[in-house]
Amino acid sequence: MKISWIAAALLCLTGCAMLGIHLVEDSLTAADHNDLGFSYEAQDRLELAEKQYQKAARKDKDWHTPCFNLGNVYYKMGQPEKAAAYYRLSLKRKPDHADSMNNLAFVRMQQKRYHQARRWIDRAIAIEAKPEYLDTRQKILQQGAKESKK
Repeated sequence: MKISWIAAALLCLTGCAMLGIHLVEDSLTAADHNDLGFSYEAQDRLELAEKQYQKAARKDKDWHTPCFNLGNVYYKMGQPEKAAAYYRLSLKRKPDHADSMNNLAFVRMQQKRYHQARRWIDRAIAIEAKPEYLDTRQKILQQGAKESKK
């Protein structure tokens, strides 16, 4: 006899209620999930970090930090398009976040999209001329020059 997944879910919920088991909604805040993700990322447990950052981003749809962190995780996982998408989402939530601009510029440079990379890094430097931004800009200029000579 086959039981549909809906019937199985109802059966499980009914059974849980009869046993006095109550399913608790996630009690962690967005910041808690982000911190947990950061801990997982520091341990190089990227899939677990990804899940926690996703939860943080869903819980606080205005907060840019989990999106930025997701960009970093996807970059480390070798998924540059996903990384770029999350850096852009971070910028949608906080348009002046220069670290997101820098990282997006770096990803675009590695994808040989030098014009986009220059545009993003120049915006980041206009906000703050951090040494790491200047370093990214130098790399973009060098890589772009090498490619144009080919």
